[in-house]
Amino acid sequence: MVKLPGIERTQTGVRIATPVLKVLKALAEYKDMSLGDLIEGVVLHAFDGKLAFSDETRAVIDTLRDVYDCRLTSADSHKHTDPAPAGGGPMHKQFSHEIRISAPVTEAFPLFTPKGEEAWVPGWAPRYLQPEDGETRADMVFTTGAGEEETVWTCLAWQPADWHARYLRVTPSSRVAFVDVRCRPDGAAHTRVTVSYRMIALTDPGRRYIEAMTPARFARMIDDWSALIHDTL
Repeated sequence: MVKLPGIERTQTGVRIATPVLKVLKALAEYKDMSLGDLIEGVVLHAFDGKLAFSDETRAVIDTLRDVYDCRLTSADSHKHTDPAPAGGGPMHKQFSHEIRISAPVTEAFPLFTPKGEEAWVPGWAPRYLQPEDGETRADMVFTTGAGEEETVWTCLAWQPADWHARYLRVTPSSRVAFVDVRCRPDGAAHTRVTVSYRMIALTDPGRRYIEAMTPARFARMIDDWSALIHDTL
Protein backbone atom coordinates (compact mmCIF):
# COMPACT_ATOMS: atom_id res chain seq x y z
CA MET A 1 0.00 0.00 0.00
CA VAL A 2 1.38 3.43 -0.93
CA LYS A 3 1.35 5.89 1.97
CA LEU A 4 0.78 9.56 1.22
CA PRO A 5 3.50 11.74 2.78
CA GLY A 6 2.89 15.04 4.50
CA ILE A 7 -0.77 14.49 5.49
CA GLU A 8 -1.45 16.04 8.87
CA ARG A 9 -3.86 14.14 11.10
CA THR A 10 -5.73 15.51 14.09
CA GLN A 11 -6.85 13.58 17.15
CA THR A 12 -10.54 14.26 17.70
CA GLY A 13 -13.47 12.97 19.68
CA VAL A 14 -16.94 12.53 18.22
CA ARG A 15 -20.22 11.18 19.59
CA ILE A 16 -21.56 8.25 17.58
CA ALA A 17 -24.26 5.63 18.12
CA THR A 18 -22.75 2.81 20.20
CA PRO A 19 -23.86 -0.09 17.95
CA VAL A 20 -22.41 1.69 14.89
CA LEU A 21 -19.11 2.24 16.70
CA LYS A 22 -18.91 -1.43 17.71
CA VAL A 23 -19.44 -2.51 14.10
CA LEU A 24 -16.79 -0.05 12.86
CA LYS A 25 -14.23 -1.18 15.45
CA ALA A 26 -14.81 -4.84 14.61
CA LEU A 27 -14.60 -4.13 10.88
CA ALA A 28 -11.35 -2.20 11.35
CA GLU A 29 -9.90 -5.14 13.26
CA TYR A 30 -11.06 -7.52 10.51
CA LYS A 31 -9.37 -5.29 7.92
CA ASP A 32 -6.25 -4.97 10.08
CA MET A 33 -6.37 -1.17 10.08
CA SER A 34 -7.02 1.58 12.59
CA LEU A 35 -10.52 2.89 13.19
CA GLY A 36 -9.43 6.32 11.97
CA ASP A 37 -8.06 4.85 8.74
CA LEU A 38 -11.35 3.01 8.13
CA ILE A 39 -13.52 6.08 8.74
CA GLU A 40 -11.24 8.27 6.63
CA GLY A 41 -11.53 5.81 3.75
CA VAL A 42 -15.32 5.67 3.97
CA VAL A 43 -15.56 9.47 3.95
CA LEU A 44 -13.16 9.90 1.02
CA HIS A 45 -15.12 7.36 -1.02
CA ALA A 46 -18.33 9.23 -0.17
CA PHE A 47 -16.73 12.53 -1.23
CA ASP A 48 -16.03 10.95 -4.63
CA GLY A 49 -19.50 9.44 -4.91
CA LYS A 50 -18.10 5.90 -4.76
CA LEU A 51 -19.05 2.82 -2.75
CA ALA A 52 -16.64 2.27 0.11
CA PHE A 53 -17.10 -1.49 0.48
CA SER A 54 -16.98 -4.53 -1.80
CA ASP A 55 -19.76 -7.13 -1.77
CA GLU A 56 -17.51 -9.38 0.34
CA THR A 57 -16.97 -6.63 2.93
CA ARG A 58 -20.68 -5.79 2.98
CA ALA A 59 -21.40 -9.43 3.85
CA VAL A 60 -18.98 -9.11 6.79
CA ILE A 61 -20.70 -5.88 7.85
CA ASP A 62 -24.12 -7.59 7.78
CA THR A 63 -22.76 -10.29 10.08
CA LEU A 64 -21.24 -7.73 12.46
CA ARG A 65 -24.50 -5.77 12.55
CA ASP A 66 -26.29 -8.92 13.70
CA VAL A 67 -23.60 -9.62 16.29
CA TYR A 68 -23.82 -6.11 17.79
CA ASP A 69 -27.57 -5.68 17.23
CA CYS A 70 -27.04 -2.63 15.01
CA ARG A 71 -30.49 -1.93 13.56
CA LEU A 72 -29.84 1.61 12.40
CA THR A 73 -30.03 2.35 8.67
CA SER A 74 -29.37 5.36 6.44
CA ALA A 75 -32.98 6.43 7.06
CA ASP A 76 -32.03 7.10 10.69
CA SER A 77 -29.30 9.59 9.76
CA HIS A 78 -29.42 13.06 11.39
CA LYS A 79 -32.36 12.13 13.63
CA HIS A 80 -30.58 11.50 16.90
CA THR A 81 -30.32 13.93 19.77
CA ASP A 82 -27.92 14.08 22.69
CA PRO A 83 -29.27 14.00 26.24
CA ALA A 84 -28.48 16.78 28.67
CA PRO A 85 -24.92 16.50 30.00
CA ALA A 86 -24.48 15.00 33.46
CA GLY A 87 -24.38 17.50 36.26
CA GLY A 88 -27.16 19.76 35.00
CA GLY A 89 -25.30 21.36 32.07
CA PRO A 90 -27.20 23.17 29.33
CA MET A 91 -29.54 20.94 27.34
CA HIS A 92 -29.08 21.02 23.59
CA LYS A 93 -30.67 19.18 20.69
CA GLN A 94 -30.36 19.33 16.94
CA PHE A 95 -33.04 18.54 14.37
CA SER A 96 -33.32 18.57 10.59
CA HIS A 97 -36.22 17.91 8.23
CA GLU A 98 -36.82 18.27 4.51
CA ILE A 99 -40.00 19.41 2.76
CA ARG A 100 -40.97 19.80 -0.89
CA ILE A 101 -42.48 23.08 -2.09
CA SER A 102 -44.54 23.35 -5.26
CA ALA A 103 -42.66 26.35 -6.59
CA PRO A 104 -39.38 26.92 -8.42
CA VAL A 105 -36.43 27.66 -6.17
CA THR A 106 -36.36 31.32 -7.24
CA GLU A 107 -39.85 31.70 -5.74
CA ALA A 108 -39.52 29.28 -2.84
CA PHE A 109 -36.32 30.58 -1.25
CA PRO A 110 -37.64 34.13 -0.58
CA LEU A 111 -40.53 32.59 1.37
CA PHE A 112 -38.02 31.65 4.08
CA THR A 113 -36.83 35.19 4.73
CA PRO A 114 -38.30 37.32 7.54
CA LYS A 115 -40.25 39.40 4.99
CA GLY A 116 -41.29 36.36 3.01
CA GLU A 117 -42.68 34.58 6.04
CA GLU A 118 -45.07 37.45 6.67
CA ALA A 119 -47.11 36.04 3.76
CA TRP A 120 -47.73 32.59 5.26
CA VAL A 121 -46.82 32.35 8.97
CA PRO A 122 -49.87 33.13 11.16
CA GLY A 123 -49.13 35.96 13.60
CA TRP A 124 -45.62 36.50 12.23
CA ALA A 125 -44.95 40.23 12.66
CA PRO A 126 -41.23 41.00 12.86
CA ARG A 127 -40.11 44.33 14.27
CA TYR A 128 -37.19 45.30 12.07
CA LEU A 129 -34.37 47.14 13.82
CA GLN A 130 -31.57 47.03 11.25
CA PRO A 131 -32.25 47.60 8.44
CA GLU A 132 -35.59 49.17 9.20
CA ASP A 133 -37.10 48.12 5.86
CA GLY A 134 -36.55 44.43 6.70
CA GLU A 135 -34.31 43.67 3.73
CA THR A 136 -32.71 40.31 4.35
CA ARG A 137 -28.94 40.54 4.61
CA ALA A 138 -26.14 39.36 6.85
CA ASP A 139 -26.15 40.96 10.32
CA MET A 140 -29.75 42.17 10.03
CA VAL A 141 -31.52 42.38 13.43
CA PHE A 142 -35.20 42.04 14.22
CA THR A 143 -37.43 40.89 17.07
CA THR A 144 -40.57 38.78 17.31
CA GLY A 145 -42.98 37.67 20.01
CA ALA A 146 -43.74 39.24 23.37
CA GLY A 147 -43.37 38.51 27.06
CA GLU A 148 -41.45 35.33 27.80
CA GLU A 149 -41.36 34.48 24.09
CA GLU A 150 -39.86 37.80 22.97
CA THR A 151 -37.02 36.83 20.68
CA VAL A 152 -34.10 38.67 19.11
CA TRP A 153 -32.99 37.45 15.67
CA THR A 154 -29.94 38.11 13.55
CA CYS A 155 -28.90 36.74 10.18
CA LEU A 156 -25.55 34.97 10.45
CA ALA A 157 -25.21 34.00 6.80
CA TRP A 158 -27.03 35.26 3.71
CA GLN A 159 -26.09 33.40 0.52
CA PRO A 160 -28.95 33.85 -1.96
CA ALA A 161 -26.82 32.61 -4.86
CA ASP A 162 -26.62 29.26 -3.05
CA TRP A 163 -30.22 29.40 -1.72
CA HIS A 164 -28.90 29.34 1.86
CA ALA A 165 -29.57 31.40 4.98
CA ARG A 166 -28.61 30.93 8.62
CA TYR A 167 -30.09 32.76 11.59
CA LEU A 168 -29.51 33.02 15.32
CA ARG A 169 -32.58 33.49 17.51
CA VAL A 170 -32.24 34.31 21.22
CA THR A 171 -35.20 34.05 23.58
CA PRO A 172 -33.56 35.29 26.82
CA SER A 173 -36.11 33.71 29.15
CA SER A 174 -35.88 30.33 27.49
CA ARG A 175 -33.42 29.24 24.78
CA VAL A 176 -31.07 29.94 21.89
CA ALA A 177 -31.47 28.38 18.46
CA PHE A 178 -29.39 28.35 15.29
CA VAL A 179 -31.73 28.10 12.29
CA ASP A 180 -30.40 26.93 8.94
CA VAL A 181 -32.41 26.94 5.69
CA ARG A 182 -31.11 25.39 2.47
CA CYS A 183 -33.05 25.14 -0.78
CA ARG A 184 -32.27 23.20 -3.91
CA PRO A 185 -34.19 22.83 -7.18
CA ASP A 186 -36.27 19.69 -7.63
CA GLY A 187 -37.02 19.99 -11.31
CA ALA A 188 -38.22 23.24 -12.84
CA ALA A 189 -41.37 23.65 -10.73
CA HIS A 190 -40.48 22.30 -7.28
CA THR A 191 -37.99 22.95 -4.49
CA ARG A 192 -36.53 20.81 -1.73
CA VAL A 193 -36.07 22.75 1.49
CA THR A 194 -34.00 21.47 4.42
CA VAL A 195 -34.65 23.23 7.72
CA SER A 196 -32.28 22.57 10.62
CA TYR A 197 -32.45 23.78 14.22
CA ARG A 198 -29.81 23.55 16.94
CA MET A 199 -31.41 24.47 20.27
CA ILE A 200 -29.64 25.29 23.52
CA ALA A 201 -31.46 25.85 26.80
CA LEU A 202 -30.81 29.04 28.76
CA THR A 203 -33.27 28.49 31.62
CA ASP A 204 -35.42 25.76 33.17
CA PRO A 205 -38.39 26.68 30.91
CA GLY A 206 -36.04 26.42 27.94
CA ARG A 207 -34.85 23.03 29.14
CA ARG A 208 -38.44 21.82 29.37
CA TYR A 209 -39.23 23.17 25.90
CA ILE A 210 -36.25 21.41 24.34
CA GLU A 211 -36.84 18.25 26.33
CA ALA A 212 -40.36 18.06 24.89
CA MET A 213 -39.12 18.53 21.32
CA THR A 214 -38.61 15.21 19.52
CA PRO A 215 -37.59 14.41 15.93
CA ALA A 216 -41.20 13.45 15.14
CA ARG A 217 -42.58 16.66 16.65
CA PHE A 218 -40.02 18.76 14.80
CA ALA A 219 -40.87 17.01 11.53
CA ARG A 220 -44.57 17.72 12.06
CA MET A 221 -43.79 21.39 12.71
CA ILE A 222 -41.84 21.74 9.47
CA ASP A 223 -44.47 19.74 7.56
CA ASP A 224 -47.02 22.26 8.82
CA TRP A 225 -44.89 24.97 7.19
CA SER A 226 -45.23 23.12 3.90
CA ALA A 227 -49.02 23.01 4.26
CA LEU A 228 -49.20 26.72 5.09
CA ILE A 229 -47.07 27.63 2.10
CA HIS A 230 -49.16 25.40 -0.16
CA ASP A 231 -52.29 27.25 0.97
CA THR A 232 -50.60 30.57 0.20
CA LEU A 233 -49.28 29.77 -3.28
